[in-house]
Amino acid sequence: RLSAPKTTARTMHTVWVRTNGVFFYASTVLMILACLSGLTAQFHNAQPDVKMVKMNTLTSFRNQNGLDMALLSLDIDADLTPVWNWNVKQLFVMVVAEYKSTSNRRNQVTIWDTIIKHKEDAHLNMRDVFVEYALMDQYDELRNADVRLRLQWDVQPITGLL
Repeated sequence: RLSAPKTTARTMHTVWVRTNGVFFYASTVLMILACLSGLTAQFHNAQPDVKMVKMNTLTSFRNQNGLDMALLSLDIDADLTPVWNWNVKQLFVMVVAEYKSTSNRRNQVTIWDTIIKHKEDAHLNMRDVFVEYALMDQYDELRNADVRLRLQWDVQPITGLL
């Protein structure tokens, strides 16, 4: 004889199972939105206006233990506000001194840096700023070298690739 299967009373999921489902669904949606938002910032083409980065005063130039070392002050005039978009957390800005020597084809030395956390502070107009780090050569080949100063920046985003 055929009998009907016994039915069991349906039980609802517990509060913890429901909370878990809602939490992980929301986390997945937020992760996807963060990735898509980070991709939109990759297409931002910034055109900052760097008017001037030049040496103002050479304070000291000496050879110490076979190393050439120069201490100097800078004048910087640059408007980095076009670099900012909705996904910029902060800018790491640095002045790099570049020169060639017989021992190294390309030398790059960071002599000054700062962190800009707000778009309102992204216009740099500084006169006679003393360098934070000495311009040093690992040999004694800095003397009579043609040193070029460059302003560089690195965007640290809120979300997305560095």
